[in-house]
Amino acid sequence: MALSVSGNVTTLTVLVNNSASFPIDLNALAIHGNFTVTGDICAAPGWYQPNMGGQRSQGNQYSQGGMNGPPRYFCMVPIHMDEVVIVPVTPQPSATTSTSSSTCSTGSLSLINGAGNDDHGRMTLAAGQCVELTFVGELSFGMAPFVLIPSTAAGQTYVLSVIGSNGANQLVSCVLPLGPGSCKALHPGPSFNNW
Repeated sequence: MALSVSGNVTTLTVLVNNSASFPIDLNALAIHGNFTVTGDICAAPGWYQPNMGGQRSQGNQYSQGGMNGPPRYFCMVPIHMDEVVIVPVTPQPSATTSTSSSTCSTGSLSLINGAGNDDHGRMTLAAGQCVELTFVGELSFGMAPFVLIPSTAAGQTYVLSVIGSNGANQLVSCVLPLGPGSCKALHPGPSFNNW
C-alpha cells in the first residue's frame, strides 16, 4: 500500500495478489484510520439535499410545521469518519507493471461516495495474478461540501480491508511512514463483522 496527500487530493495505491490456486473476484477495498474533515459540513440556510449513502442528515429546509416554517441549516455528517470504501473500476486491467517480485496488471479504483458513480464492479484475478490499483482524487461524498483527508503523520495506523469472493478477505495493518516492514497481515477470522 502507498498513501499520499496533496492539498485535498488523496492518492492510494494497493498491490493485491491472488495467492490461491483458483480465481478470486476482488469486490472492494476499505481503508480505516485517522481522517480529518476540510470544508463546511453545513450548507447555507434553506439549502436542501436528500440524505445520500455514507452520510446522516441533520435538519433540512422544512420545519416540523411544514414548508412554511423558517429555513434551517442542512448538515451532512459522515456516519464513519474513519473509513472509506473503494472498488475496482471495470473493465479488467490490461497494462502491466513490474514489481520487485512479479509483473502485475494495473488498474484504477473508484470511491463509493453516493454520487451515482456506477463505473465500478468486481475484478477477477486468476490464480497467481496480481494487480496494482490506484485511486487519485478527493474523498468527497455526493454533493456534501466537505472532503475527508487522511493523516500522513508518522505513527498513523491504517487498516486496509481487501474483500474478495468466497471468503477471500484480508486485513492489512500499516504504520506510516510506509516502507519495507511497515505493513503486516491481520487475521480477520470467519467474519469481517468483528473488526
